[in-house]
Amino acid sequence: VNRTVEALIPILIQSPAEGADRKKMTERLYQAICDDGVSFLWLVEEHWGAICGSVELASEWADRILEPLEQSWGAEHYDPLKRVKSPSLCLSALFHAERYSDIQKLQNLRSYKFWSFDQFWARVLVQQGRLDEALAFAESRQHHDREENIEILEFCEGLLLNAGRSDEAYKRYGLKALAGGTYLSIFRKLVKKYPDRAPRQILEDLIASHGERGKWFAAAKDAGFLDIALQCASTSTVEPATLIRAARDFQNDAPEFAHKVALQAIHLLLDGYGYDPLPSDIVSAYQYLMAAAVQIDAVESTQETLKRLLRNASAKKDTDSRVMTSALKRCSGLGVTKG
Repeated sequence: VNRTVEALIPILIQSPAEGADRKKMTERLYQAICDDGVSFLWLVEEHWGAICGSVELASEWADRILEPLEQSWGAEHYDPLKRVKSPSLCLSALFHAERYSDIQKLQNLRSYKFWSFDQFWARVLVQQGRLDEALAFAESRQHHDREENIEILEFCEGLLLNAGRSDEAYKRYGLKALAGGTYLSIFRKLVKKYPDRAPRQILEDLIASHGERGKWFAAAKDAGFLDIALQCASTSTVEPATLIRAARDFQNDAPEFAHKVALQAIHLLLDGYGYDPLPSDIVSAYQYLMAAAVQIDAVESTQETLKRLLRNASAKKDTDSRVMTSALKRCSGLGVTKG
């Protein structure tokens, strides 16, 4: 939903509608916001001033909400029954109308931190050329909500990047504002933001800053830094399934790398690591391991290593280790008594 709204907002802002037509459009949008019981249109509220298209219409909308909002935020005790709809809409309209003193007044009335509202005062400070004050204010609005804190860090990072202070942006915020579905997407996003920095150094900085080296295995592998990937693979925090896929993908192009990660996957599975592992996982790891071993002429040494791992694993009593040990013995023929 957010991605759809993000795509639609520029269309609304750039609409050729003017005057009465633009006002009619905003009336229909506001009714949709009022009817929206789950705040699907919160991004529309935050961009309301720009959607209005003119200072006059933005100011008109601000006046419709400003007085009840002042009363609500200025009340000694918060009354949920008197909650004002769309504070962000009012703040956005005030910002577009350049009514900065009204935004400051509202900011002073509110006693709690909430970045969706706080951001408008930070933007006012930027507009007034008070960049460092804006950064200090934004940082002061961080609290227990991690997602909101990331938004604040990205806001500060963007301010410094726009000001040409790239190095400072990277060190102060870039390595902290980690938003993304995976560690790989986080790495790619940072590389894109800072094209003048070496990707390898960015990856090493991320690992140094956030630890959990195993979590960065996929980022290192996909970036082609196989030596760093091997360092990441040496920890127990990397998923065996991820290592198995890497062994499969690299068994021809980088057999030595594939051999090492497949062996590590087997080691982890025998030690009981992995998310819902199956016996077929260790079978696959063994197949990729031996395929790579053939290419690097390490079949005998690999079999000796597996025998040692099996001896160590046989002493373990947990069910997962026993299941994996049996599966490896069957598929490899190692440690199985023939009769």
